[in-house]
Amino acid sequence: AVTYTCEIVSIIEPGKLIDNEATLGWDPVAGSNTPSVTADNATIMMQQPTVDKSIIALSPGYSGNLMEAQIGEVATYEVFITIPRGTANMVLFEDVVAEGLAVVQVDEVIADVGISTTATGGFADMAANAQITAVGSGAVNQDRKVSIDFGTIRNADNDNATDEKIRIVYQAAVLNSQ
Repeated sequence: AVTYTCEIVSIIEPGKLIDNEATLGWDPVAGSNTPSVTADNATIMMQQPTVDKSIIALSPGYSGNLMEAQIGEVATYEVFITIPRGTANMVLFEDVVAEGLAVVQVDEVIADVGISTTATGGFADMAANAQITAVGSGAVNQDRKVSIDFGTIRNADNDNATDEKIRIVYQAAVLNSQ
């Protein structure tokens, strides 16, 4: 068996399929002028980003339970996006909260060292530049969607032992509407 390791260039997009063909040739068998050749093909898929969302606070927290919100309370959401090594173009984060919730604000967008963006103002300005919009009509649909345009993201970190992440924190209020 022959084993080899390849390094993939950092400009490969997440989710892209990469075909790799290995060919082996050797001298012809005695009495033959035709060299022997064999080949095999393998395909790999580049790792995709992953998203993990949770509620980390409920204010003022009347029930004492993060899963039991009451009208007027504000839920704080935390999202971690794990970014694979490489470059991803036109990255847009969107979340649509449930009917009866309205996104109030984006508190922060922070990226680990090694992750860069082409977005104007960088990660420092993303919370202020986030778009909060309605989804449908009526009071229950106001401000349900939060969108953050990351532009092109590059994860140049070479440490495979640690995942690089982007952390987003935003708040949504429980509405008194139907």
